[in-house]
Amino acid sequence: MVTVRMDKTTFLKALEGRSPEDLRTLLWTAYWRGTAPMRERIEELLAPQEAAVKRAAEAQVDPDLCLDEVTTFCERARSGDYIRGARDLGRKEVTGWRFTLRRLFDESCRLLQQNDIDEGSEALERLLDFTCELKGYNYFRSEDQVEAAKIVVSDRIEALWLAQIHQQGFAVFIQKAPAQLLRWEEPYGWTTFGGGQTAEKERKLAEVLPRLLPGADGLHAFCQAYLAALETFQPRKPDPKARKGTWNDPLADFAKESEKRADRLEDWHAFLLDRLKDTEDETILERILEHRATQGPETWHLLGLLRQAQGRLEEAKTFIRKALLRYPGSSLFKTTALQLGCEQDLAQ
Repeated sequence: MVTVRMDKTTFLKALEGRSPEDLRTLLWTAYWRGTAPMRERIEELLAPQEAAVKRAAEAQVDPDLCLDEVTTFCERARSGDYIRGARDLGRKEVTGWRFTLRRLFDESCRLLQQNDIDEGSEALERLLDFTCELKGYNYFRSEDQVEAAKIVVSDRIEALWLAQIHQQGFAVFIQKAPAQLLRWEEPYGWTTFGGGQTAEKERKLAEVLPRLLPGADGLHAFCQAYLAALETFQPRKPDPKARKGTWNDPLADFAKESEKRADRLEDWHAFLLDRLKDTEDETILERILEHRATQGPETWHLLGLLRQAQGRLEEAKTFIRKALLRYPGSSLFKTTALQLGCEQDLAQ
């Protein structure tokens, strides 16, 4: 049966002739037998000032408790407790992990608004590290864990960076953000399959970051810090105990990681090429593109474009040939090769 809700005129007409005692009884019945939201609404109407104080108190997040919850949640998920269904978690928590993850993100962001910047930044950074892992690891029973949790990663990263700038200053931001960019950038999104409503809302960090940099001086300072962050990536030393001829090759492993990094940061490096070539910071641009921590076909292509702009055409051709050798099917690389007159390389 469809119930038609009364409009205001009909409702007030139905109350005509009732005594104050009847009205009090009617209100009490609605309060006592109503749903929790209805009871809260009636309480707000009866005592608006007290309700406002209560809402403010409930909105406050305990920074230490939030950080502990974030740490415990991530540790237990990584240890397999959620996908295994650990008994002490309970069925509701195991199946509702996405609600817990979303709540922890919301509370961490509220810490930033409360000016608990240290705890909020640490909690949010841990959650972002964890969420970026979900593309490669199954910690929960879901085909696309980030899509299921409805976490728009780029929005949360932007919130963290804005809080760092506004509350801690630009100097602190450029100390932390370059390493975070290197860890978190995913040009194809953070969802597993790249589809769905969450993926459609995502932005590349190469789009988010430029809006936060105050002009040429800000970009210069950030690039200097970015170079310092790249220096932290070094090939590990060979294990002297490892047998010769085994698969354990530190230099090969470093080259693979460098190539993956070059792929993930292609859009950021393309932005730097566009902004820094033919400027006083072109030297910084070269140092970034030539850095061994980001060597791959995408970077070689950008170096080819830079050398072309500098008029060093033979070097440009060398870089484009190198990129084409790695990815012979790339239409972008082929277009640049044709511009440089490398048609013979396309026929190989």
